[in-house]
Amino acid sequence: MRYGALALSFLDHVASLGLSKATISKYAEYLVTVLRVIDFNPKRASRKDVERVVAWINSQPYKGWTKRDKKLVLKKLIQYAKYGSRDRDTPYPPEVSWIKVRSNYGDTRVTPDAFLTPRTLKSSSRSYFTKLLPRKPPILTVERNRSL
Repeated sequence: MRYGALALSFLDHVASLGLSKATISKYAEYLVTVLRVIDFNPKRASRKDVERVVAWINSQPYKGWTKRDKKLVLKKLIQYAKYGSRDRDTPYPPEVSWIKVRSNYGDTRVTPDAFLTPRTLKSSSRSYFTKLLPRKPPILTVERNRSL
């Protein structure tokens, strides 16, 4: 992979900052995608280069949060490539400072409409169990022997 050494040193740097394993693995996953699209040296990136990558990310059928995360990884990677750090005290280079990383991509909270009502739950469980269990068991009748 092109710029694999940069990606590995970036992930080492991110780990040294104390970020969680989940965050590091997400960075690693999205770095692969970003580095496949990048056709320029991240250390010498121009705004036009970054705009092409952001345009590509925006054109993909990803959900809003995935696009946000991929743009954030791109922003942090260029920051690291140019300044050698991606902590909070390091400013963003002008090539990526224009990228706005929103955090409101829809309301992901569960609304009351999404909950099952007791009636819905009862009818769905009834239909489930009627499929799962056999119909009524046969009624056994015992005939008496009257001759006894």
